[in-house]
Amino acid sequence: MRRRMDVVPRNAGTRRIAGMRRIVLLALLPGACASFAQAVDVLRCVAADGSVIYQDRPCAAGQAGERLRLPDDPAPPAPAPADAPVPALQAEPAATSEPIVVEEAGPRFQLCTRADGSQYISDDGWIGGTGVPYGMVGGSGMGLAQVYGALGAGVSAPGLRTAPRIPAGNHPHAGAMIWIDDQCHEAAPREACTWLARRHRDVARRLEHAFSDQAPQLEHEQAALRERMHGCG
Repeated sequence: MRRRMDVVPRNAGTRRIAGMRRIVLLALLPGACASFAQAVDVLRCVAADGSVIYQDRPCAAGQAGERLRLPDDPAPPAPAPADAPVPALQAEPAATSEPIVVEEAGPRFQLCTRADGSQYISDDGWIGGTGVPYGMVGGSGMGLAQVYGALGAGVSAPGLRTAPRIPAGNHPHAGAMIWIDDQCHEAAPREACTWLARRHRDVARRLEHAFSDQAPQLEHEQAALRERMHGCG
């Protein structure tokens, strides 16, 4: 069955050909709505009176026919990819306020104190000591006046003392000598600089009155003290 879609004069066919293509696709091609991406061939038939008919079958006898190939419709755009889920922002841990420790500039060293109060620097960790009477530290329960008094040993030197009159059974070790380690600690820059300055003044004073055989040793110690005092200000 021939179905006439549109009849226009010859001079108007060119102006309306774009609209005809869509009508022909929808009316003549089965499944056109389901697949616009396929190319379509259409016959343009011109009757004797000049009317133009577009159809999908051969033209009738006496009609001039022309095969037209309509361009493919563009493929539908691909669906946009789904946006990736935005990860939930994790709360940052609260910054802990830690105290800032500032190192005090200046020299540091181990300062050791002997039993007699004199001090020295220990660079290699060596700690000296002193032998003192047991009574000096109170271990015997007797004071030094009792140990070395008239009734005691008298003096600590064994060759000079007389036999003690205090019964040995009461305090047998009161006059014995014991070893006491020197007390050492790390001198912070403030203490270290104070000690170095005091020691430097003492060496300089001794150097003024030193004999020729003593001067080199004092000069060497003075130079070493000046080297340590760098950073004291």
